[in-house]
Amino acid sequence: MARKSKELRLNQAEDLSVAWSQSPFAGDKVHRFIDDMISRLHRGKGLSTGQRRWLDSLIEEGVPAVPEDAVSGVSAIEDAINVFHAVGGDDYAWEINVLRDFRNRVAKNYKMSEKQQALLD
Repeated sequence: MARKSKELRLNQAEDLSVAWSQSPFAGDKVHRFIDDMISRLHRGKGLSTGQRRWLDSLIEEGVPAVPEDAVSGVSAIEDAINVFHAVGGDDYAWEINVLRDFRNRVAKNYKMSEKQQALLD
């Protein structure tokens, strides 16, 4: 595989970060990694071999699709987040953050604990 320039990798990573931020996976571990690598590249720092390999594989794969059986749950959680934003976002910061975390878990088909499921309901 041909070697990528830092500028190309940076541009591709920035595009991926924008796409990731518009998905239900926004703010998860992978998204934070992508943003961290963008920050390193902007500062002129190099990436280790493993960091380059993982970032390049993420760029090739793109944002993962939400499984069909999780789409309705994700959209319901997004609706709830929008409701909390509409009625006074800053007053409901805890609720919004919990719902964002749950959105990631539902989108990845993770099993929720009884307490998490009760809170989500």
